[in-house]
Amino acid sequence: MSETTAAQEELLNSENSPLEKLRHEIELSRVIELLSRGRLYLAQSNFGSAKADIQAARDLLAELAAENDKTLQSAIARLDIGLENLPDFPVVAIGDVDMAWQLLINGLPTELDTPVETKAPSTPTPEGETTTTQP
Repeated sequence: MSETTAAQEELLNSENSPLEKLRHEIELSRVIELLSRGRLYLAQSNFGSAKADIQAARDLLAELAAENDKTLQSAIARLDIGLENLPDFPVVAIGDVDMAWQLLINGLPTELDTPVETKAPSTPTPEGETTTTQP
């Protein structure tokens, strides 16, 4: 029975446990909440409260971010830029805070791993006609 209890504790307290993933999601939700409130304060020109909430969100995000998580690292970099611009340049700061907020909401990577090819739409060839390609 003690072996079973130890195995269960290991499962619940390990780094990849469902409980740890839930904690991570809750903390990420707190970061998004702080950033949302900071964005509201920026819109109201309450730069002191905005800076305090954005700083708290940045600090919490830094605790959560793994070195290999490019999305969270990019969000932290954006928040750092935004914090540097407050209170002197609030219009610039809100752009960076919004970018960080969007990254966290969408969970999108900041860079694509593979290049995306875009092709021009092809025009259909009318029946009976042939097309030739000249070098």
